[in-house]
Amino acid sequence: MLPIIASRAPRLSRATLVLAVLAALVAALLLPASPASSGAPDPQKDYHQIPNGCFGPARTSPQVPQGCRLTPWAWNRPTVVLWGDSHAWQNVPALIRAANAERVNLTAFVGGKCPPAKLRIRSSYPGLCEQSNALALKYVRKMSQRKQPVQVILGSNWAGFRQLARQLFVTKTKDPSEFSSFDRRMIRLFHRRTEKLFPALRETRARVSAIGQTATCSETTRTAPFYCTLPRRKAILHETRTRQWLNGHTRYLGAKQHVIEINGPFCGPVRCRGKVDGIYTFWDWGHLSKSRNRRMAFLFRPVMRSLRR
Repeated sequence: MLPIIASRAPRLSRATLVLAVLAALVAALLLPASPASSGAPDPQKDYHQIPNGCFGPARTSPQVPQGCRLTPWAWNRPTVVLWGDSHAWQNVPALIRAANAERVNLTAFVGGKCPPAKLRIRSSYPGLCEQSNALALKYVRKMSQRKQPVQVILGSNWAGFRQLARQLFVTKTKDPSEFSSFDRRMIRLFHRRTEKLFPALRETRARVSAIGQTATCSETTRTAPFYCTLPRRKAILHETRTRQWLNGHTRYLGAKQHVIEINGPFCGPVRCRGKVDGIYTFWDWGHLSKSRNRRMAFLFRPVMRSLRR
């Protein structure tokens, strides 16, 4: 039996060891960091959750429509009212930062797929969306009677609702059976009651602005994280027509800025980017991520600042 002889590793010089350590460090730095290891949020969960007890998207617990106060409240401050569907809600992170910086109150009436609409207070409603809209209008009317100014910021998937309302109720080129009963009800609500909201708000002392149509990822993209860079014309549905429609309804409603365009931080003239400075633009195919939106407070501060002039 041959004896087992332990092999000896070759002796490395000090310079060789230093080079090996440096090479290992460089390799580690070049490896892509996972969200957990880098401290970055999980791209699939990077959205704002409405506080407990408030009606709104991303809240699965029982909800009661009511005004949801999102910042510390003071009666001697102007009040900003965010009103609309999830395209309004996705801007809550930026609006909170802007409201705190400008020392204004921020209250939200937002619901998933729930377009802003004119509805009256009554004993019963078809659903929570209709009730939330009625309460929002009542709240704006009440707050407008105070000495402090009120700013309404409306947000919705304007172009999406307008297109579907036309296809379902005007040209009738869409089969209603393609939609759930809830979706049909929301499209009908937009078709019948959203344009009527603008003259109703004009009767109050509130100033009114609208968030412009926001870019989305492609509906066919269902794989997270949503790193989708698209041509601007595909990412922002009917951009020019929607801006003209919003301007026509809001230009006489007292705000310093009628339409607040928010696509600039991630959209250029030709394309909209799915990732900017290491931050994902979208957390799902249709909505901005919380991390991206928090950095967009500067877009809302001029409107809030004008309330103190």
